[in-house]
Amino acid sequence: MRIDILTLFPETLGDVLSESILGRAQERGYIHIETHQIRDYTSSKQNQVDD
Repeated sequence: MRIDILTLFPETLGDVLSESILGRAQERGYIHIETHQIRDYTSSKQNQVDD
């Protein structure tokens, strides 16, 4: 199973997602979790994500 998470802080989720049940599931290949920086998908020059 592939899980994609869109967030402003993908680097902070790495430690959380590699621990406990989620970490074991990733090690065994049951799931693959990938985080994405929301600012990478903005069209504004300043990478603004709010109104």
